[in-house]
Amino acid sequence: MVGSYDKTTKSWCVADARRTNRVTTPIRTFEDHKDFVNAVVVFPDKRRMITGSWDKTLWDMEAGDVLKKIEGHSSRVSALAVSRDGQIIASGDENGEIIAWHGETGETLIQPIKVDPLWIRSLDFSPNGSVLATSGTWDSMTKFWSTKTWQMQGEPIDCGTCHSSELQTVTFSVDGKHVLSGGNDKKISEWAALKNTNLKASFHPRLL
Repeated sequence: MVGSYDKTTKSWCVADARRTNRVTTPIRTFEDHKDFVNAVVVFPDKRRMITGSWDKTLWDMEAGDVLKKIEGHSSRVSALAVSRDGQIIASGDENGEIIAWHGETGETLIQPIKVDPLWIRSLDFSPNGSVLATSGTWDSMTKFWSTKTWQMQGEPIDCGTCHSSELQTVTFSVDGKHVLSGGNDKKISEWAALKNTNLKASFHPRLL
């Protein structure tokens, strides 16, 4: 799934692209947003996806229909995440705020929380869904939030100690014990989750 500046989201056949070694035509185009699409996340059930622009749109992927418009942010949505069980949606905006939503109904679970002075770059849930990691553009800090209390958990990780430019993405490892951060400096760093400890760093050949 790819969100675009042309205000659409497109699905592509990866197998075809690998076989022909070229970009193929999209399988389906989802059109509804009035502005460019910043973020796309597919639910674990592979039947639904959520896309982010000035609003958030919940889609039926098979029919291509809009299931629900989810509104509540005061600025453009810049990052999205869905928990592994599909029960929680997290969204971040260009004002540095996050909101949590029920994965089935789209109803808000919390009021907006200010987590960064500028805009939210990346969000990811831990494998068991108990923690949400957030990363913004201003201070290179990755913060952790309990999905039960929505209070900050543990100490933030200062990824700036290992990255020389702003972060682009953060993600939990499969076992939830580590966090990977990627930045514009072409570097991927691995950290102990909830501990400000850099484990190793390696360079990536392209911008993330």
